[in-house]
Amino acid sequence: MLTESTKINVHSHSCESAVFQGFITVRRCDRINPILLLLSYLLKFKNFVILHFFMKYPFLFFYLLSISFAYAQDAVRVDSLRKIAANHPADTLGIHALGDLVYEYAPVDFEKAYSYANQALSIAQKLKDRKSEAFALNNVAIAYDFQSKFDKALEYYLKALKTNEEINNQRGIATGYMNIGVSFFFQDNLDKAEEWYLKSLAIRFKMNTPVETARIYNNLGIIYRKQKRYAKAREMYDMSLKIKEKQNDKKGIASTLGNIGAVYQHEGDLGKALEFHYQSLKIEEEIQHPYGISSSLISIAEIFSIQKNYPKAQENFQKALEISQKAGTKDNVKNAYLGLFQTDSLQGNIQNALQNYQNYVRIKEEIYNAEKSQQLIQMQTLYETEKKENQIKLQKQENEQLKIINWGIFVFCLLILFVLFLLYNRYQIKMKQQALLIEKEISQKQYLEEKNKYLEETQKHLEEKIDFKNRELSAVILHISQKNKVLLEVREKMEGLHLLQSAESLTRQRLKEIIKIIWGNLSSDDDWERFRAYFEGVHPDFFKNLLDKFPDLNPKELKFCAYLKMNLDTKEIANLLNISVRSIESYRFRIRQKMNLENNENLTSFLQAF
Repeated sequence: MLTESTKINVHSHSCESAVFQGFITVRRCDRINPILLLLSYLLKFKNFVILHFFMKYPFLFFYLLSISFAYAQDAVRVDSLRKIAANHPADTLGIHALGDLVYEYAPVDFEKAYSYANQALSIAQKLKDRKSEAFALNNVAIAYDFQSKFDKALEYYLKALKTNEEINNQRGIATGYMNIGVSFFFQDNLDKAEEWYLKSLAIRFKMNTPVETARIYNNLGIIYRKQKRYAKAREMYDMSLKIKEKQNDKKGIASTLGNIGAVYQHEGDLGKALEFHYQSLKIEEEIQHPYGISSSLISIAEIFSIQKNYPKAQENFQKALEISQKAGTKDNVKNAYLGLFQTDSLQGNIQNALQNYQNYVRIKEEIYNAEKSQQLIQMQTLYETEKKENQIKLQKQENEQLKIINWGIFVFCLLILFVLFLLYNRYQIKMKQQALLIEKEISQKQYLEEKNKYLEETQKHLEEKIDFKNRELSAVILHISQKNKVLLEVREKMEGLHLLQSAESLTRQRLKEIIKIIWGNLSSDDDWERFRAYFEGVHPDFFKNLLDKFPDLNPKELKFCAYLKMNLDTKEIANLLNISVRSIESYRFRIRQKMNLENNENLTSFLQAF
């Protein structure tokens, strides 16, 4: 089909109260058969006698008129809103009641909708209530939207947005972004529409407003569908539908079901598409929403036409035409006429096809050309007026300008010379700065090289010093170990001599004294102090760190830990401490307990960390 009826959640009804959700038919390129265009052109020269249906059967007109109220606004709700507006003629409650009346009348009676919107605007301006003023401006735009006067609607949406931005009304700003996005959408500027929708969506996420978030998802889905990004479109529709079902938003559910059907239609799954459109139609009829009913019927008719079931297609187009004519929704009237024209053409009903095409062109011109022509006339008048005024001003200024020109040339030359001087001076300064910078970089490089060289030499010296101290420490340990070993051997040999009965009393006494001296030498602290001095030169914080963490260690255990730090074996440590190898194991056990070491932890490795 050449037309495509798409349901889009359009502009929000207000910034604070209930949000309006309507359906607008998206226009696509309407390609017409050149032969039929020629026949339409011939109508200008040939009069076909077409007897109007209602002239032949006038009783049907009155019958249809009597049932038209089945698709109109809810009378109880409308009466309630009117009473609220009458009882609150000068406060925000009355303003919001008038706004809701705009919502009720916009699809069926533009004059009333426009009147209620302007009443609300007048009250808000008298109260100097900026938020209510933005609300009312938004409702004026809605009234224009239902007349397909999108340029005029956009003008008022921008006014509402500006007001909301001035008072930092985030809810109103989000609504304004969405409305502007819809206006760009109807101008086929999809990138701009997506940009404004996403800006609105960012605010809605922060505010946690699921109903409005669902509408934005729906509109993004329509953009992606027009861009043939069908998977992305269905993803957006599904997200929208989940929220609307949770909120029991029947109008929204119907809208989204129709859009999902349109995606399946584009993908060629016509059975699935019909299923979703019928679900949408059922809900629209349930809530008696004429605009939605006509949109669903057009979508269903298009699919029947694709399936070449022209009688069924024509039946649905005709129903949609009747409903949209009563509701005054010109966009759906236009699409219904186009659908009837196409189905009549395909069935060979040329006269009916031409009549429907003429009606289609007439409605299309009413929607797109009437206001634009008026705007062009206004713009042309304004342009001509401004042009005359400018000519008068130019004539008055001409003489003065001639006098100023010469002075201007002179001043201009001076300025050029001055600028050239400044540029030259700036160039000189820049060159000097570059030279200084290069010189500074060279000096800094030399300084860094010298500093690195000094640090390398210092590091090397420290390493040599530590190596020397390690060698000294090793020598001290070796000396003490060898001395103790010799003294132990001498002590062992001499201990048995003083017990001999054959030895003289004086000799035994001398031997005891020598053994005592050996014991004293073995247990002397001089060797330990000497060792400690060298050890702390290499490992300066070892004992401090060890005692800070394990204060229960006694001096002998500290010595033992120091020897383990030096990686001495058990026998060497036993010689240095003048104890048996078996006692070494006792030391190890006690120290491990004090340090709370696990069985699999190595004590020597543990001490290397200190």
